[in-house]
Amino acid sequence: MKSKLGLGCMILLMVIATTASAQEPSRAEIVKRLKAATVFLEVGERRDGAAVCLHESGVFVTSEQRVRGQKEVTLVRDPSLPSQKAFTARIVRADAALDLAILQVETKAVWPALSRGASDDLVEQNEVFAAGFPFGTDDLGKDEYPAISVTAGKISALRRSKGELDRIQMDAGVALGASGGPLVDSQGKLIGFIVSNVKGMAVNLAVPVSRIETFVAAPEVQVEAPMVSFEDRFKAASFRVKVLTLLPASTPFEVELLLDATTARPRLFLMKLEHTEYRVAAP
Repeated sequence: MKSKLGLGCMILLMVIATTASAQEPSRAEIVKRLKAATVFLEVGERRDGAAVCLHESGVFVTSEQRVRGQKEVTLVRDPSLPSQKAFTARIVRADAALDLAILQVETKAVWPALSRGASDDLVEQNEVFAAGFPFGTDDLGKDEYPAISVTAGKISALRRSKGELDRIQMDAGVALGASGGPLVDSQGKLIGFIVSNVKGMAVNLAVPVSRIETFVAAPEVQVEAPMVSFEDRFKAASFRVKVLTLLPASTPFEVELLLDATTARPRLFLMKLEHTEYRVAAP
């Protein structure tokens, strides 16, 4: 009986190991995903950057330095291929300290986006893959765009600021033109995006995906406060609030209105979601 039980356990373990291995993407699959989600970034006369798709609706992230002072940029999908196509994207959010900028393509299309990984699972010497356009449009004609470059390497350091992961240091070879491109793990999941490299050294830095998640998730709040005449000061007035997110929210927000007057105690009202905005009637 013991012999049969042991053999059964061994077979079960082999099946589990085979299944787990089959789920891990090959290098070819990782490269395919990287190339599909990475676009060439053209800012005026400057043609040497990259951006990566965060959501299929056309939300992209890139380096803030690349788009500073701009309202619109051009994103080129499938550069150098017959399917190459250019799109205009608006800069909807930017942060110089984080070196992050969010771009939104207005054209209706389904974009291939990378699944996001977890920064907490990273350790030194993890294998990583980076994508970008290191040479820009050097030696190319005006209407030509470069092919994407994909490099492999390992995490060499996890640099922290105030206890939180701030930068991922890697030895994957990237150049200035790869700035804004994605960094993925061995599962092909986005763990960061490239922001800078140290000239003359194999030291390259990326913003971790945790910083990107926080930056993208912050909602924009638009408040419509009513004009109240002196005669109607004791009557209920209608307040409206719109909560705008860059990515679709999985659950509705809970919104509260705080009315604070110098002559009375602050009053708190829970707002109700009606269609696309939150409303409440409060005196």
